[in-house]
Amino acid sequence: MYVHDKIIRPFVGDLLVTILMYYFLRAFWNQNPKTIAIAVLLFSFSVEIAQYFKLVELIGLQNNRMAVILIGNVFSWIDLVAYSVGAFITYKIDTNLYK
Repeated sequence: MYVHDKIIRPFVGDLLVTILMYYFLRAFWNQNPKTIAIAVLLFSFSVEIAQYFKLVELIGLQNNRMAVILIGNVFSWIDLVAYSVGAFITYKIDTNLYK
């Protein structure tokens, strides 16, 4: 929110959020790592698609700062890549860690 660079905020931040969501779900949901990775990826893609369709504006919350921060308001293709990379890395680490 406060960093305006071209690498950390747009790419690494989304990658880290994906990893955080994966392990948060993994802590409470006893499922196959692949299932959790796919669930996190689908959720992340859903949020990004909501940004593409300007969901915050459609539901009339464009003036609500919390809604804009949580849902977002700017679609980016690179975010989809970051989410995918984050889910893949986390899945590989998780499955190789417990072999």
